Amino acid sequence: MNTTLFYWMLILVMVAWMAVKIGRSSVVMGVVTFLFWPIAIVPLITNWGQRDSDIRLQFFVVALASGLLWKNVIEVAEAERRMRADQITMVAEDDAVYAMQIEATRADIGDAARATSIPETEAPEQRFAPVPAKVHATPLHEIRFQRGVVRLRHAFANLEVPPHFRFIGQHQLGLLSEQRMVPVDAQTLGWIVHERVNLNSPDFWFIEVSFHEVGHLAPPSPGSAPIPMQWDAPSATAIWGQPAAQSERGIDQMAAKLTRHGAILFRVPELQEGQRELGLRAVRLMAARTEPERGWAYAEYIGEVSTQTLAQWAESLRISTEPTVVVERDDDQTQL
Repeated sequence: MNTTLFYWMLILVMVAWMAVKIGRSSVVMGVVTFLFWPIAIVPLITNWGQRDSDIRLQFFVVALASGLLWKNVIEVAEAERRMRADQITMVAEDDAVYAMQIEATRADIGDAARATSIPETEAPEQRFAPVPAKVHATPLHEIRFQRGVVRLRHAFANLEVPPHFRFIGQHQLGLLSEQRMVPVDAQTLGWIVHERVNLNSPDFWFIEVSFHEVGHLAPPSPGSAPIPMQWDAPSATAIWGQPAAQSERGIDQMAAKLTRHGAILFRVPELQEGQRELGLRAVRLMAARTEPERGWAYAEYIGEVSTQTLAQWAESLRISTEPTVVVERDDDQTQL
């Protein structure tokens, strides 16, 4: 039986019992006690020790049950508040933008409720507007890693994270992005890291997962790709390498899993000479373990292709500028 319901039933039974016993000496006081039991303190004193109208047991049981009921209500409300916060965190792991919209809506409701009690001269509470590229400066010990199947929401695909690897959602990449000096933008879905990788290292390796909604890209024709590219038609996957954004920082190893409306890009950035085989195997593995949802596979599209071919789109990645990262810190400061 629910604890709250039990306390209510106990209080109701004891109050009715008190009203009956008090009614033996005063019918009016018995009725009033049933409607507002705290007034029973009067007959508690006047009828103290009288055999037929003594209500000491009932009164103290009701008082105790009322206190326990109030405590239970507070605990339930606090548990619901924590649960809502946990739900937002879980939503954020899949869709940071949607989670921030939820938080903004809750903040607006809170502002409306406080408007009647906060004087106009008081400084308004500072809030951040939802920004798709905003990520949190999450401390490393608070990062929530995902294992198993991860839904790549905007790409309408599922990634089965391999054993010993962990997926970190975009909204948690603030500190890691700053430390690694690799920017995060609105297209980034998250990073994949091996469990043995030391995230405190300034040059740890990882796999960036992003989605680019560029339409139905035509596959490259033989010899047309301006950069060496391997194209696997059955899996709709292209693999290539290219210089990092800053040439002195090595090579980016890329794998693109095409869908009907864009490309899921896996990138291991800034690989040095001895790491290129590692990067190649990593992006090829992640692409192979990614499965578009029904109706969103590359081969399921019927219609005109994008104005860009796959090769042209891959080439455009080489000349794109580095995006800005908006990081929300715990000290309420914003860093660009």
